[in-house]
Amino acid sequence: MASQRRVQFLIGGGAMSLRDLKEATKDIDLLVPDGDAYGQLWVVLIDLGYAEVIVFS
Repeated sequence: MASQRRVQFLIGGGAMSLRDLKEATKDIDLLVPDGDAYGQLWVVLIDLGYAEVIVFS
């Protein structure tokens, strides 16, 4: 499979941790430009073993 460029933006605590401004975070917040990019990111994350977590309050 050919490598493809993907655009995602890491925001919130994850971005702060990446810049050593925060020690840790419980989750990551990602922004993607459109539905196609979201679907591609979803497949990659599932393949890496991540799972969707839904919290009801």
